[in-house]
Amino acid sequence: MTYIDVHTHNKNIPVGTFAIVSIDLTLRLSHDISYAKGVFYSAGVHPWHPDVRMMPTVRALAAMPEIIAIGETGLDKLTAGKYSDFTRQRTLFIEHIHLSEEVAKPMIIHCVKSHNEIISIHRELKPKMPWIIHGFRGNQQIAKELLYEGFYLSFSIPYNKYALLSAWRNDRLLIETDDKPLSIDKVYELIATDLQVSVEILSQEIAVHQQNSVFGQRYPITKGM
Repeated sequence: MTYIDVHTHNKNIPVGTFAIVSIDLTLRLSHDISYAKGVFYSAGVHPWHPDVRMMPTVRALAAMPEIIAIGETGLDKLTAGKYSDFTRQRTLFIEHIHLSEEVAKPMIIHCVKSHNEIISIHRELKPKMPWIIHGFRGNQQIAKELLYEGFYLSFSIPYNKYALLSAWRNDRLLIETDDKPLSIDKVYELIATDLQVSVEILSQEIAVHQQNSVFGQRYPITKGM
């Protein structure tokens, strides 16, 4: 059985888990990338720290085969005005979108009270690469709007059960630990219980969607399992 953690800030990845570790550019750079089996990375500028001076580093990292996604990046209205400027967030987010298309790697998106703006940008730019809303906590209506536009939704704890079910029914459900102290297998167990399916079925479906639909055969993240 394969556990896939699509977004985590945890450096200690359990053996047998495929994880995408988010590189925090405010803390560490590319020389901290490990080459452990099953461990991949994403690179981007978080909207809490929308510093355009970090983009050359993101671009350099994005060219590495171990980096299989761009992000986390995105929009956060809750922190805009407190820690950052929303216009600057948007400008930097669009730079990440262009980079994602250039290197043909999906986006991992931080979205707080900004789903309308993100949908609008998606419609305007019409990207070919998948967009993943990580740590989705919105309600079912917001989930349906995002799913209709073709987004993937990644869930950790806590989450809205009805939104979870909508993502599952649309084959666009992904799972993560984010910065939570829970292990990925426990998140799978909780989600499987709410979906009323076995952990084995959930694991199989997530593996298929991530490998074939999100990351493609170019980056077969279940290879070697």
